[in-house]
Amino acid sequence: MTPSSTQEAPCPLPSPDSSKSFWLSEPILLGHRTTEELPAEADVVVVGTGITGASALRYLAESGMKLRIVALDAREVCSGATGRNGGHLQPLPYARSPSIGAFEIEGSNELASYIHDNSVPCEYRALDAVRSFWTQESVAQILPRVHQLKKEDPKVGAKIEVVTDDAGLAALGLQKGCAGALVNKAAATLWPYKAVTHMVQSLVESKSINLQTNTPVDRISRNGGKWSVQTRRGSIMATNVILATNAYTSHLLHDFSPLIVPARGHVTALIPPQQEQSPPETLSHSYGLIAHSPNAGKDVDEDDYLIQRPYAPGPNRKMHLIFGGAHYDSKLTNIGPDAADDSVVDPDAVAYLRKSILKAIKVPGDTQGFDELETEYSWSGIQGYSRDNRPWVGEVPGEKGLFVAAGYSGHGLPNGPLCAKAVVKMILENKTGQEVVKEGASPEEYLLTEERIKNAMRMPSVVGDDYQGELLNNVD
Repeated sequence: MTPSSTQEAPCPLPSPDSSKSFWLSEPILLGHRTTEELPAEADVVVVGTGITGASALRYLAESGMKLRIVALDAREVCSGATGRNGGHLQPLPYARSPSIGAFEIEGSNELASYIHDNSVPCEYRALDAVRSFWTQESVAQILPRVHQLKKEDPKVGAKIEVVTDDAGLAALGLQKGCAGALVNKAAATLWPYKAVTHMVQSLVESKSINLQTNTPVDRISRNGGKWSVQTRRGSIMATNVILATNAYTSHLLHDFSPLIVPARGHVTALIPPQQEQSPPETLSHSYGLIAHSPNAGKDVDEDDYLIQRPYAPGPNRKMHLIFGGAHYDSKLTNIGPDAADDSVVDPDAVAYLRKSILKAIKVPGDTQGFDELETEYSWSGIQGYSRDNRPWVGEVPGEKGLFVAAGYSGHGLPNGPLCAKAVVKMILENKTGQEVVKEGASPEEYLLTEERIKNAMRMPSVVGDDYQGELLNNVD
């Protein structure tokens, strides 16, 4: 596999000193290493323990096959994008093809079922998501997509409601100036770190996997009929390797440098205004804000995104407003290899998020005299932008036993679980990508093939001004 040109440098390893995400404020499995030394051999090595890696580990362990499974993470469990996002579990069926929309809904349901069946305490709430549009241009761009969805897939289209009248927008909690909104009835919010670490901890406790944290992988190479997974603590010989490494994939597969590019996003945990009533009121929707920033201009490919944590007993009852985005208001370079450092937080982005929320959303509580909210946490996270705005899923062409599930372009939670499941199916059932597609386990658009790579390389670079990402790209 060799792209025809490589404009981007490979991604570096994750920063060892990342900014402090609220989601990581109740950590578990810190520094965990199932064995003091790395195992010499494994049937499958999974690199990365976010939503994709954890899901792959679960499906491998649940297969009933006696596999030697090793999980490696450069830092702690779920300390990358999944532990640093906005807490949305939201398929966007109108943003892409109907088959992808249906896949995202199924993936969201898969994660929700795991949470329900295992009583995972992760603040999961099924609630409508409101995607608000703050210019007439952005409304004009999205409505044809919604109408097309309702025509092509009425069942999925029925989950999307269009609201453009002032009274309806006000009832959704939107401030004056909003031009329109879509209400998505297939959405939810959660504490993603807790969902993922529950998976991993359960597998560790059942002795289904060997987990090795703080073990960066420096290189993978063929050695006979197996893969040598090389770390600073030693090497593991593996029959199969799954790279659930998202933005960091090109660190190990340099040819992926122009295909999956790191992009830094910013998120805050804001303290809501005080309330007299008990229990206090919380937002009844999650939100996306398209073209709300004055700096967005006519560009509607990025958005701001908001959820509120529910009121619940426990050590952290502040009902934080988790508000992220600020793509147009950050002064830093936030895309490309130089943007792969999540120890960096742009104060301009944080200031925008702190101030803009009250201009867009009717936040419960006494906001009289407030023009901004207090920030308790602010952090950055590194997303993996795909050159053709589709995840890359499958065996690397010409590299038997080496698999990738990555490049979610800021939309990993609804895609990661089933992308991982598709890759595990390829490994355990020795199926090709096309066979997996025929069985309905993956959209064909996600498959990693030589033809797709060639087509993607004809598209504009992710780091260029002509990059054509989909509308509503980043909702995590």
